[in-house]
Amino acid sequence: MSQWTEWQLQKFQILFEKYAKRKKDHTNNEFKLYIKERSLSEITKKLGPSISDKQIKELIYQYDTNCQGYLDFEDFCVFIGDYLLTLNEARQKAKDYYEEMTRKRDMDERSTNDLIKEDCEDEINLFFEHYPELNDYLNSLCLYNHNDILINNIENDEDLTVNDPNILKRKIQVRVYSAINIEQFFRIKYRENIGIEYCSLDPFVRVTLAGESKETTVLIGSTTPIWNQDLTFSITIPPGEIQDIQTWVESQSFYFELFDFNSHGIVSHTELLAAGSIPLSQVLYNTKKSVMINLFMNLFVISPN
Repeated sequence: MSQWTEWQLQKFQILFEKYAKRKKDHTNNEFKLYIKERSLSEITKKLGPSISDKQIKELIYQYDTNCQGYLDFEDFCVFIGDYLLTLNEARQKAKDYYEEMTRKRDMDERSTNDLIKEDCEDEINLFFEHYPELNDYLNSLCLYNHNDILINNIENDEDLTVNDPNILKRKIQVRVYSAINIEQFFRIKYRENIGIEYCSLDPFVRVTLAGESKETTVLIGSTTPIWNQDLTFSITIPPGEIQDIQTWVESQSFYFELFDFNSHGIVSHTELLAAGSIPLSQVLYNTKKSVMINLFMNLFVISPN
């Protein structure tokens, strides 16, 4: 998924709620919102070229992480991010082609070679007869400006209050990958049945979000720690208007603490080595891309899953 701003994610949510169907969950008497084939087809028609029913079914199958035959909001965000990225790439290629045709037209006008003019003139004239402006060409390919379309969807929506618990209750999974440049923290350690290690460390990481803390495993005797471990956080966003939800998300941060674990017989304690934070929004908009966090001048790597 590509990097999205708060405003873009806000538009995705409104778009999802506008086309989603409701299904009652009898285990907790709450309603779930979901997108099925027909709704996904309507959305893609508004954003870009038409997609066949077979392709729509394949997309549902590809992005349905729960194998239930539909897309929930998380699935939808991954899909819409990938889909809009694909449309942007196609739109850029179309722009490049239009610019190439414009250059050919300019060269043709300046050329004195009759053979070149004969070969290109008809093709170029026909092209610009159909598409005098760039937007004419893009619209013919259904490569619309999706930002304008999504903004119109929001501006025409009278109720911007979000109180659906299925949207407000979120699970965020962060993969803590490694810590680097931590040589200054190395210390002498005594290992039972081994002896003294003069440059050693027993590191682990504590991550905190919205009052909830999770810890990685302790890596005994690791001076180049690689955890590659997933930590899952369950958060509930306070209901309210879009602006309130956006403000809450922007006020939250992941807090990272790097500890050294010490154990002597039945007595154990931890020592804080470094700490740092990163806004929740930065992690969300860098989905599937590594984020580097500076902990007291020591780089620490997390990889959102």
